[in-house]
Amino acid sequence: MPVRPRPARSTPAALAGPAVLVGMLAAALAVLAAGCSGRTTDRDVELLGVSDARESVVGARGLFGEDRTGAWIDPRTVDDWLAERIPGALHMPVGRMRDRAEELRAYDVLVVYGRGFKDPLAFAAAKVLRDIGVAEVRVLEGGLTAWLDADLPVASGSPTPDEGIGMPAG
Repeated sequence: MPVRPRPARSTPAALAGPAVLVGMLAAALAVLAAGCSGRTTDRDVELLGVSDARESVVGARGLFGEDRTGAWIDPRTVDDWLAERIPGALHMPVGRMRDRAEELRAYDVLVVYGRGFKDPLAFAAAKVLRDIGVAEVRVLEGGLTAWLDADLPVASGSPTPDEGIGMPAG
């Protein structure tokens, strides 16, 4: 019996030119690099210890020594914020962040804190801030509990002029 040559297989590589394959590969890599949903996850949230967080907000400096604006963001309830907060912290509930995106993006760095270690509310706030385009968002590791453990001052009661419920006036 004579041997017949095997017919050519129709594979994507055989059907497409090299330029098409390079384009498909580039698109696949872009999807992998960006993540499928484009949303911030817990793994994207950077935690800072108390001293690094303070430096980020109070002593914020750019690469060339220029001043940068930083702020503490407290997403807890208004009652919790009024009872005890980091001095100068802005009260900003997660549900209001998208409405205040333009104002929040004006800060160079925001450090979010909750009550304690890996507070889900702080993580949720950080993810929303990242998703609305705030470039540098961090979470205070240990939250207000770590701040208190470091014997740092707290504020309570009515807001000062640089604080505010929802955001400072200005």
